[in-house]
Amino acid sequence: SVFHIRNWQTDNAVSLFEKTIYQLKSPLRRDLLHLEKVCEISPISGCRIIRYLFDQALNNQMASSSQFTSSFFLDNELRELEGTIENAMKIVGEKVPTSYLEIMFPWVVKVVTVVPYSDQMPRFTSDALSYNWYDSTFNIQNTFVHSIINALTQVAHDEQNIFQPISQQLKNLSYQTPQQLLAYVYSSLPEQYAEDAFNFLITDQRRYGLGEEQFDSRRLISAIFPFLSSEQKELLESNILQFSWPVYKELGLHGLRWSGFEQYRLLHSIPVELLSLKAKKRLAEWQRKFPDT
Repeated sequence: SVFHIRNWQTDNAVSLFEKTIYQLKSPLRRDLLHLEKVCEISPISGCRIIRYLFDQALNNQMASSSQFTSSFFLDNELRELEGTIENAMKIVGEKVPTSYLEIMFPWVVKVVTVVPYSDQMPRFTSDALSYNWYDSTFNIQNTFVHSIINALTQVAHDEQNIFQPISQQLKNLSYQTPQQLLAYVYSSLPEQYAEDAFNFLITDQRRYGLGEEQFDSRRLISAIFPFLSSEQKELLESNILQFSWPVYKELGLHGLRWSGFEQYRLLHSIPVELLSLKAKKRLAEWQRKFPDT
């Protein structure tokens, strides 16, 4: 049996393992015990196997529900594989980031856009991958998202000609995951992509609300601000000073109480010594309104 092979140093062994996985309708943890070894020896084969497993997960989810609603379907569908597939994703993402994106990025686009687009101003449409980015409660999904982030960041650093068309496609998708992916990459490479990140922010106000409690937006602004020109700093600051989320009547006094808090968080993400006098004055006003935050 291919699952009892001990020497994986031949192309034939890797090829046989890959073909065997494709014949399994529902691979179990024991079927993937050697997946890490395969990924180390032939990361391209590893990428294809991971794509097959993720295609199976998506197909199973789509077949079991007339309406795609599960936010954590990867962990639901692949929970039997937890403990075997996570390291495989990390390995191939690090060894062959360009190939990993070539094989897995179309899957990301497919699963994100399965959820019908809705105009959720002031936010982008939530999607199946836009949750649980900050902890490992749902380990497979969390590991996958961060493996894509790491691969994107590596490609953005080393191969800008490949990254630019990917980044444009991400910008054009009005869902949370594509926007957050870009925010992560730009935050990791603030000096190299300061101008791209600046244009990313000022062209769509929804990008001031990325992540839980605007975490991704705030981190991005904090990272790039020191690398912006004086004119860019002034324009970004002006945009933030004009930014606000609507106050919904149904929230009553509670809504009014917290009105402006989103702008306060954004201003607070900029080093205070880099703020203009006008922005410092506004920040002081918000600090008086929100003294316990």
